[in-house]
Amino acid sequence: MRIISLNGRPQCGKTHTLFALCDMLAKSAVLEHKETVGPDKRMTFNMHGTLIAVCTGGDNKEIIWGNIAYFERHHAAIAVTANRSKAAPKRTLEGYAYDNDHALNEIVMPYANFLKPAAWTQVQHLVAEHIYEMVMR
Repeated sequence: MRIISLNGRPQCGKTHTLFALCDMLAKSAVLEHKETVGPDKRMTFNMHGTLIAVCTGGDNKEIIWGNIAYFERHHAAIAVTANRSKAAPKRTLEGYAYDNDHALNEIVMPYANFLKPAAWTQVQHLVAEHIYEMVMR
């Protein structure tokens, strides 16, 4: 499994960015499964036989463990998750990847509270496009 972790501080737009990624994937892949966990979603897409799972939550290690269980249960070849940049959730995912010999790509979500909302939406969309390109490789 290849894991892509979108790391960042609270309220920096990780969830909205991953929702944008899911919108992009929905245009080129088949949605196989979707579940709601509070305000977050867990979705699995099938792109030409490759399973891509996206989990928009990642605020604590319990959520990260739930995401990991979802990735395994749905046999994801590519797993994308939000993750806090603080110690416990970040270490949880890094430890899992290391212990299971999974590739882990980490992306840091920029935080720029000085931007106007329209500009911030563009930043989130650009990050989502970058992750989409990573998934497509």
